[in-house]
Amino acid sequence: MSSFGLRFGALIARKREDKGWSFAELAVAAYGDDGQGGESRKSDVQKLEVGGSAKPTARTIKRYRDALGLTQSEIDACRTAEELQLAQYAEALFEVIKGAVAQTQVSDELAHELTERYAAGNPEDFEGAVKGLVRALEIAAKQPTSGNLDADVDAIIVKARAYRDDGLMEDAARTLAEALEAEEAEEERRAAGIDVLIREGINQAILMRDVEKAAALVVRQVEREVSEAFPRLAKLMKETNAWIDRGRDRGLAFDLEVAVRLSDSLISLANEPDHRAATHVIQGIALSTLGQRESGTARLEEAAAAYRTALEDYTREREPMNWAMTQNNLGIALSTLGERESGTARLEEAVAAYRAALEEYTQERVPLDWSTTQNNLGIALRTLGDRENGTARLEEAVVAYRAALEECDRNKMPLVWAGRQSNLGTALSTLGQRESGTARLEEAIKACRAALKEYTRKRMPMQWAKVQNNLGIALSNLGERENGTARLEEAVAAYASALEEYSRERVPLNWAMTTQNLGLVYGALFDKTGDRARLEEAIALVRAAREVYDAAGASFYIETSDRILARLEGKL
Repeated sequence: MSSFGLRFGALIARKREDKGWSFAELAVAAYGDDGQGGESRKSDVQKLEVGGSAKPTARTIKRYRDALGLTQSEIDACRTAEELQLAQYAEALFEVIKGAVAQTQVSDELAHELTERYAAGNPEDFEGAVKGLVRALEIAAKQPTSGNLDADVDAIIVKARAYRDDGLMEDAARTLAEALEAEEAEEERRAAGIDVLIREGINQAILMRDVEKAAALVVRQVEREVSEAFPRLAKLMKETNAWIDRGRDRGLAFDLEVAVRLSDSLISLANEPDHRAATHVIQGIALSTLGQRESGTARLEEAAAAYRTALEDYTREREPMNWAMTQNNLGIALSTLGERESGTARLEEAVAAYRAALEEYTQERVPLDWSTTQNNLGIALRTLGDRENGTARLEEAVVAYRAALEECDRNKMPLVWAGRQSNLGTALSTLGQRESGTARLEEAIKACRAALKEYTRKRMPMQWAKVQNNLGIALSNLGERENGTARLEEAVAAYASALEEYSRERVPLNWAMTTQNLGLVYGALFDKTGDRARLEEAIALVRAAREVYDAAGASFYIETSDRILARLEGKL
């Protein structure tokens, strides 16, 4: 029982006593007349009041709210600050998925229950929670394939779905699990029924966001399908990679977490050196991909450790191409770690890993792998260059990005080509800010505009906004060095475009960053024109950005905004 459940139960008891109702009378008011004066549901009321039942579902809360005339403030008072914040987060999620709920015709009770679970499971990833919920709603609305199944199995699924529609997720899961155990006792006779229940159990685990249960059921299904050791390992590898691909491509953190759990099973099955290495690489990929979505570093640390373990068996002498592949993957994990840490040690390790990979990934032998690794090397070098004085690392990054573009055909890989043009533009822009001329900034603008030919708003809205912001930075810096205001006005247009997708509600920190950049351009326009309206607009924009940084507790950005505001307000 959660702390909310205990407090809510106490609230129900107090309100019932205030009305002078018995347990049975409240049962009738909450659940309807059972023809027995509420005796059949009296125990439900008793359990709720003393904290003996599961966490109250959305439907249970509604029943008692309506029966006792509870206010929302009374219900919220039962929650801790953390529980209230989570409830508000869940409400925001529900507002976003309302359309999907209506389209799938899933009951409100089930939709609210799913929302609470995905809010708790994705507290830092709003977009991931929405995607997971939409997928969960699709599963909840999907009718099971009956075929020639036992009538008992059909009845079990109907019963579980009825619980689910009422928001009774634990009852639904228990119903499916109990049925599955019964079916396994008669596996040969009812194999088809077991397979359906496993698939339904996986879907139920997705609805409940139960990683352990989903992974265990996937392993169980593979064990049923394949009995011999190596084919079973190969099959489980395929299944794990499918969860990784789906998690990466659809932005589903849950699927990546399942892949991590599955990789543990893979490692336990691998006996040969090549198999051990391959399973550790798969684990590293799952951990690294998940770590890139999370704010901490623990997953990335584990990913780097998994890749290093793989390199103990994937030696350069014995497996040169797999060695290079693993070095590249290690570089990705280290580079992402380095971006989140304040020092440069991880980034230096990433650069070393990429350069090691390029000893075997040559342009002549594997041009596409060479190109990809050059791009990855450029990212690590650019991040190092951002943190170091001078231009050496940034110049190396530009060389790496240009190399990556040599084997990247725009016609065959338009979005990859656009991404590398964007990377090149960012490195050139930073170089241009550190140099006195304008050539690098001109090149940066050219690269950003090239990227926007493929990164259109319709096709890739968030990438389009990112490149528009980067284009604005290059134009702004160029405009400050040139006579006139044409470049600065172009920068204003670029930032305004970015803000069409970078909304304050959806991506507040990106919105704040771009809004502050726009404020800086208005400040530069004031310096050139003396137009006081531009200065006032600049101050208003930076103050708005600071509000978001303050709400997020982003101390570094708050300090930066304060310095900018002091400078701008000093010109009033």
